[in-house]
Amino acid sequence: MKLMKKSIRISLTILSLGFLNLPTYAQKADKTIARVNYKLTHIEDTTNRDKPHTENMLLVVGNNASVFTSLDKINRNKEMEASVQQQMKEQAGSGSFNLKLNNFSTKPTTNIDIYQFTNEKKRYINERLINNYLVDEKVEPIQWKISKDTANFHGVKCQKAIANYKGREWIAWFSQDYPMSAGPWKLGGLPGLIIQAHDKKNEVVFEFDGIELVKPNSAEQKTEDISMGPNTRIIGLSNNVYYGEEIKIPSDATIITPKEMDKLKEIREKDPEGFQKSQLASLQTGMGVRTGTASVSPNQISSVTVNTAPSGGTTKRPVRVINNPIELPVKK
Repeated sequence: MKLMKKSIRISLTILSLGFLNLPTYAQKADKTIARVNYKLTHIEDTTNRDKPHTENMLLVVGNNASVFTSLDKINRNKEMEASVQQQMKEQAGSGSFNLKLNNFSTKPTTNIDIYQFTNEKKRYINERLINNYLVDEKVEPIQWKISKDTANFHGVKCQKAIANYKGREWIAWFSQDYPMSAGPWKLGGLPGLIIQAHDKKNEVVFEFDGIELVKPNSAEQKTEDISMGPNTRIIGLSNNVYYGEEIKIPSDATIITPKEMDKLKEIREKDPEGFQKSQLASLQTGMGVRTGTASVSPNQISSVTVNTAPSGGTTKRPVRVINNPIELPVKK
């Protein structure tokens, strides 16, 4: 069956989104101490409990800061970035670039990054809707009750804690061998790293899948083919901030309110193609891509072709039903 494709022409019209300029934050960068892997199992659709959503997740943690994200998303973006690099090499000297983003996994991944700063009691929800946005979220302290129960997960000795938070009763296992007050999702506030956690109904489970302690000067080296500087971006791709030596708020994120984020998503839902074009136009205005020593201006990127069908050739994406989000309304 022939795959359906959609060609998106990048407009160079300058669009004003009406949002605030790039923000400055009081939160200082924090040295990365460890990266923790979790396997998320989440019953998103209560009418289809035998088919939970599964995803590999990553927590990057320091003494004061942490960022929680999707490892599957990171790996997919790396594949896309490598594909774009290769295509630009092959098309070098042609005067224009027609980039194709096809044949990548269409499995749903978590689109947000959760940045938390313990000392300042601050949390930022970072989400990329082609452009990068940041929502300042109110932090409500978790009232944990620490028990004397202990358990061992992959050789890590842990202690049990229970709390009601965001509409669920959570059971967390934390380790004081790793004295960082962080954990998966929005969980934290214990005298040690949360190694494993689940809600009482086992509808949301964060299963520990390993920890890597970060040595100084061990940051992952970026490839030289595409420079991802502050004024250089590849559409929709991550800057791989998760493998650096520091945890810090993305410098390219635009601060918006929760209501503005809801409005953006409403516009995207009503007119996906128009939303995508406006976002691409805003993203590309004044931005270029650098390959090696050659600089590529926005008008040299003639088109981006995105495959809208899942891999395997089917033309209809499965509908993702989420009637049981991780965060539930709090009963009063």
